[in-house]
Amino acid sequence: MTTVSAKINNQSATEDATLSRGYRSCKLACRATFADFGWAAANLPQKQRQGLFALGNFLIECMDLLDLESVSGLSLDVWKEIRDDLDDALAGVPTTSTQAALLDTVTRFNIPKEHLFEMLGAADWWIRNRGCQTFDESAVFAARFGGSMMAACSSVLGITRPGHEAAAIQCGQAIHLTLMLAHLVSDLKEQKNYLAREDYADCGVDTARIKMRQTSPELIHFVRQYTARIEKLFSEGGRLTAHLDFGGVRTVSSILDYHWKMFCKIRTQPQVILEPNGVMTRQDKFKLRTRHVLGLEGKAPVIAHDDGHH
Repeated sequence: MTTVSAKINNQSATEDATLSRGYRSCKLACRATFADFGWAAANLPQKQRQGLFALGNFLIECMDLLDLESVSGLSLDVWKEIRDDLDDALAGVPTTSTQAALLDTVTRFNIPKEHLFEMLGAADWWIRNRGCQTFDESAVFAARFGGSMMAACSSVLGITRPGHEAAAIQCGQAIHLTLMLAHLVSDLKEQKNYLAREDYADCGVDTARIKMRQTSPELIHFVRQYTARIEKLFSEGGRLTAHLDFGGVRTVSSILDYHWKMFCKIRTQPQVILEPNGVMTRQDKFKLRTRHVLGLEGKAPVIAHDDGHH
């Protein structure tokens, strides 16, 4: 073996080791953060699961940015550095093993890079504004964050027909807003208010009472106002399954089943968001996971069913 060949082989081995380490780190982070419904991807081949882990880890990193405290916003130089770092990674110069995994995923599945920059841009917007004044702002934030994540994941899940982007964004948007309602108490306690200030004022909601897990007619009205808006997004987002292959349909159907169940509990029992143990019970989670294992997912009425898949 020549010296040049040895160097090439050593470089290749190093890159493979870095990639394996990156995917492993992404997997551990996703299992810790998305344990409640991470099983929805168990049916997928390894490469697709790894791709979802890499995207999920990127989502977690963007979520971590939301915790940055800044009254006047970070300087443009700091944000330029963060965005340039991502741009360099996606251009083939990753600086961490998890960035290497993200680059490998984006390249392998031909994921549009703008979805990732939209997520980062949403985090940027949040740090600068620290809240949403109107529902339109909340909806746009959810679309850029949760919607862009679902759009990116769609490429990994296997697109079989064009025109999936709008449904993917609305699907992720509906899930994101549902989670914001479900986590309202903990978010308010952490000074993170993702829902519209105007809606709190119009409904006469006392956020101090929410933090103490106290219900009120005003809170009930507030929650039902949001669920009426979110239901329309679920109806449109459920069309995503019509654009995916069999494995992708199963995964997205289980994710929708989980969050639709959460949504329905909040809609019918708004005070459930005040429960210390969360909206979804162990029994809820067990039933949904069992359905997925048995191939019986896809019960949410908003899911588009195609005879070619089910």
